[in-house]
Amino acid sequence: MAVVKVTIDIGQGPRELTIDTKKMKLGFYDDLEEATENNSFRPIMRAYGAFLGLTREEMREMTLEQFERIAVAIKDSASAAKIPNGS
Repeated sequence: MAVVKVTIDIGQGPRELTIDTKKMKLGFYDDLEEATENNSFRPIMRAYGAFLGLTREEMREMTLEQFERIAVAIKDSASAAKIPNGS
């Protein structure tokens, strides 16, 4: 299991986010699938925000660079954990 920590500042001072995909709720993947099917970004913001404990307003204040760092951290954590494929 890989736990990844990322520090971001979205206007309220530095904040450390702990990313552990083993603790990620399945709703996160449901929202990502919905976003892909509908070609919509809002479900992605909702999924990331809920997982990270960020409000909608905090997600709106996040820069693309910060979002990319978080996405990479989630990918890195997930690559160390096996996600069941339902088979």
